[in-house]
Amino acid sequence: RSLVDPDELKQHKHQQALRDEAKKQAKLESKRKQDEKRRERLEKGRTRPEDLFRSDQSYSQFDAQGIPTHDREGKEIHKKVRRKLQKLHEQQIKLHNEFLESENTGN
Repeated sequence: RSLVDPDELKQHKHQQALRDEAKKQAKLESKRKQDEKRRERLEKGRTRPEDLFRSDQSYSQFDAQGIPTHDREGKEIHKKVRRKLQKLHEQQIKLHNEFLESENTGN
């Protein structure tokens, strides 16, 4: 005589298999999202930092790094706004370096 009912054991194994499959699917979905995020990040990094703001018609003059110095009307950009643009430029440098690295490694 068995200590565990065979039907109960089958039910338990079936539930475990369902849990395992759900974990596997969640892991695959997480990996897919992570890969998509990486692709988006690399795509953003395709733009060279010095070209980041040049296509934006809001600015008319740029410094040597490509950071806007004057708005469309030719007025000098406020220091606070310029700091924000500098920060975006620095982030773009990092993204672009990641992009170049991935191009060199073939990933």
